[in-house]
Amino acid sequence: MNPYRISMNASDGTMEELNNSSSDSPASVFNTHPEWTGTAANRFVLNPGIPEVQAWVGSIVEEIVTKYDVDAIQFDDYFYYETADSLLQDDATYQTYNTTFTTKADWRRNNTYSLVDACHKKIAAVNTDVLFGISPAGVWRNKSDDPLGSDTQAGAPNYDFAYADTRKWVIDGIIDYIAPQVYWPFAREVARYDVITQWWADTVRGTGTALYVGMALYKVGAASAAEP
Repeated sequence: MNPYRISMNASDGTMEELNNSSSDSPASVFNTHPEWTGTAANRFVLNPGIPEVQAWVGSIVEEIVTKYDVDAIQFDDYFYYETADSLLQDDATYQTYNTTFTTKADWRRNNTYSLVDACHKKIAAVNTDVLFGISPAGVWRNKSDDPLGSDTQAGAPNYDFAYADTRKWVIDGIIDYIAPQVYWPFAREVARYDVITQWWADTVRGTGTALYVGMALYKVGAASAAEP
């Protein structure tokens, strides 16, 4: 699941389709709760800082686990997903709901933590056999930004760009497993496969969180300058 993503683009055609969804479809949350939505990375998204959004996502997770025979619920890497030309406009949300944090970045990270923690608890309350995992982008943080990070120069680490403190989620045990998307080869110097997987192995060691390394089979084939 992508917990916050509503659409793959924010075109007029997509907006029309979402607005025309009916209660039998069922209606898109874009239609039923437009006040929860925004635009980021040129896509329609839910605003993670709104408490009702977190509760709604949790209710969907609970419904799936209750009604369907699933082995696990897995969230993909799209938490706060933005691009330089399409940022989520959530200053007003921050002013309304923040009561603790001195920076919006820390407040955002707390929002994603709260969602993950709540979903983990909801799943466990329904069926302890159903696992809850996350498949984030491969790098938590670069060592140049944090001594606890990996020896990488990744362009969009979880912590800094998705506002997802995936290392903390592992250590605090609010997920059953983590499946980082290590979609790079040994030859990619800025984000080497062996460096990243070893970092994750060290991170999960001694915790109750399992590690499954995500592989990109769609990248199998001839090497290129972008993918050596």
